[in-house]
Amino acid sequence: MPYAAMGRCSEPGCGELALPKNHGKCGEHTRVAWGGTERPSSTERYGMSGSAQQALHREVLLEQEYICYVCGLPGANEVDHIIPIHLGGARRDKSNLGAIHEDPCHKAKTLRENAERRAARAAAKAARGA
Repeated sequence: MPYAAMGRCSEPGCGELALPKNHGKCGEHTRVAWGGTERPSSTERYGMSGSAQQALHREVLLEQEYICYVCGLPGANEVDHIIPIHLGGARRDKSNLGAIHEDPCHKAKTLRENAERRAARAAAKAARGA
């Protein structure tokens, strides 16, 4: 099978040779597959071990009697940040943690928050471009 010819790296200012299989990038500028998608550990995310986080979540569920703070019905099985961390909500403060149903309450809330984040990023990008 014939091989495609090597070209120059498409990264601005780089003139190194690039293989076609690297999508026009040299070894230095080739993106690592799945790079940066590793989920941070509980210690990195919350400043506490996974077992300490689980204990905190159990405590929140018990204190709130498994009542979902979104719909008000019993049977909540997860703990959620009431004010999202990206909006300044505290990671470990119990006043910012609420019992929530995984489905549909948490899923719907997450979808809504992600849509709001995308809209805010698009507005900020449009403001910079204008």
